[in-house]
Amino acid sequence: MSRYRNEVMVGVALLALIFAYLFKNVSRSHFDETRALVKRSVEEIEEAKRLKSLWHVGNMRKRVEALGSAVAPSKLSAFKIQRRKVTMFVKDLKASELNRLVNKIASMPLRIEKLSIERKNNGFTLECLCKW
Repeated sequence: MSRYRNEVMVGVALLALIFAYLFKNVSRSHFDETRALVKRSVEEIEEAKRLKSLWHVGNMRKRVEALGSAVAPSKLSAFKIQRRKVTMFVKDLKASELNRLVNKIASMPLRIEKLSIERKNNGFTLECLCKW
């Protein structure tokens, strides 16, 4: 054994070098994956903040109240605002009035819970429940 002592030490040193190299590569790839995950999470949070500031409207109640005046009072069967929720029932709408009202609702930053449009013999009825 003493005869191959130097060769054994060189072999052990080479094995240690190979294991150190593999460990370095594995830890580097794990670090890169973790960094990419953190970067993606930060980007998602920034996107959420940007969208929140974009869709936040301070005078939303007034804008929703304007929906009630967008149609004739005789056609408005029910219009109720409670906290951050609006319920609207409109009957006998012409196609152009319905289109204008639906476009106004869709362009507002509202979460539409229920939107029901039915065609009656002389016009359309619209039932809408939205939250903001």
